[in-house]
Amino acid sequence: MNFPKISKNLLAVFLILSVFSCGKFSDKFGRQSLQSTNLHFSSTDPTSLALPGRIMIYILGVNGSPFSTTMAMENEADPYATVSVPNGSYRIYAIGWEGPTYPVEGNPRCAYGDNGAIINLNGTDRVVQLTFNATNCAYNQDSVFSELQFSHATLGFRNLKMRICTGGATNTATACNSPSAAHDGRYIKMSLKGYRRNGDTFIEDSSRGLDQFGCASISSVGISNTAKQVPAGNSAAGYPKFIYLELSIHTDSSCASAPIKTFHMREGFANILPGLTGNYSTGPDSYIFLNGD
Repeated sequence: MNFPKISKNLLAVFLILSVFSCGKFSDKFGRQSLQSTNLHFSSTDPTSLALPGRIMIYILGVNGSPFSTTMAMENEADPYATVSVPNGSYRIYAIGWEGPTYPVEGNPRCAYGDNGAIINLNGTDRVVQLTFNATNCAYNQDSVFSELQFSHATLGFRNLKMRICTGGATNTATACNSPSAAHDGRYIKMSLKGYRRNGDTFIEDSSRGLDQFGCASISSVGISNTAKQVPAGNSAAGYPKFIYLELSIHTDSSCASAPIKTFHMREGFANILPGLTGNYSTGPDSYIFLNGD
């Protein structure tokens, strides 16, 4: 097709202007079109406490924002502590462990993102301050991190102990009424699960959690003990439900085999699916009683 000479000139001018104005157009309007914000986390502790036992961060939508998610940090200086979330309003909670070597090892320390303020995101990158200390964990009282019975004023979150029962029996203090030996010689894998939640849609995401922070042996008629100080969450009304603990039974000592049975705790220790026979706490320990049938 032959264009008049003036039309070709106008077309050339239009193309040149389009190329050179594209960046300015993006600068002017691009930020308004963004649907998410990059969150960066800066961790401090007034006692210069290191947290090599890993850190779990919980990002919870509030004020109508339907999205919630998690992320895990290697330590308080993790350079990759960045996550992208949809724009909206959030509260952020975090738990870290002193270590020194393994995940969820040592004393826990807790933090509230920006000291507990609601964090409003609009597309502009945001740095969230996390100040970890024992006071924020609110030991020995009901809190967002744990129910009263599962924490101790001086011991912190109580050590996780598991008991496997049979016949749907209830527990008596620290033992099952009807203990099960069916899984003796096997192992329990413990995970603080990562996830993404959007309204009623819940998706597990192992890249956003501590998918295996322990693999404990089962012996002596369904008994499995650990020194892991695990936050219990709080199943009571009025508290946000964000700590998702999963326990699964495996045949090998590395817990790499396919699980024989899995227990999900998405709303604290008091709500275990598919089967709970009870829970109890005393001294430094929390006991969870699982239906091993």
